[in-house]
Amino acid sequence: MIGQGQFDTDAANLLQNLKYLQLQCYHAEDESNTLFSSGLIEKIPNLKTLKVLCSTFNEIFTSQKPNADCAKIVLKLKGLYLDTLKRLSSIGLEHSWVEPLLKTLETLDVGLCPCLKILVPSNVSFSNLINLTVDGCHGLVYLLTLSTARSLGLLKNLSVQDCQAIEEIVSKEGDHESIEDEIIFGQLRTLSLQFLPNFVGFHTGTSKFIFPLLSQMNLMGCPQMKYFFEHDLRQFVPSNFATL
Repeated sequence: MIGQGQFDTDAANLLQNLKYLQLQCYHAEDESNTLFSSGLIEKIPNLKTLKVLCSTFNEIFTSQKPNADCAKIVLKLKGLYLDTLKRLSSIGLEHSWVEPLLKTLETLDVGLCPCLKILVPSNVSFSNLINLTVDGCHGLVYLLTLSTARSLGLLKNLSVQDCQAIEEIVSKEGDHESIEDEIIFGQLRTLSLQFLPNFVGFHTGTSKFIFPLLSQMNLMGCPQMKYFFEHDLRQFVPSNFATL
């Protein structure tokens, strides 16, 4: 009943102040079901952290806006954790009604989603993302496009590990690129890239990346890496760079 959004008055009142929800082992009868079509999230107007684990959703945010004013709900969401969703093919962050979430989301953590081919489309821009973690998503060939990377001025921690197909972190796919392009990760402190067997380099195009505050880098298990950038890494890493 909870999964179908069916609550009595007392239960609905209790959910008004709920800020953390972990939904685990939810098996939708309809394979096309999405989390926001279940009716559950609409009953939790002050949700700040959402974790979805071991469930059968193939999309988190549906393309069609639910009947409730979900824009107000996602406006308060700061942490989104998705783990062991074997049917997940899209998060759905590109849908227009989800746009308020892109301005408030601080943490995006995605793990063990083998059907996910694209983390976020090129038209997705984050305004406040601080932590980005991707683990065990073997369908991803790249993590971000240039357009999305340009929006990550507040990102502090980036971790990608155990993604068998990833060749680069930032791809120029779908974007125009010139040799004068500069992308500044102005707040990035830690960068961890581990166990990426097909990883060639952070970016294989001509754009320059600048990490003025980078202090720790973990690079392990990347046997195919030819270069970090096609440019000399020393141009973009500050003098106080700590570990490699």
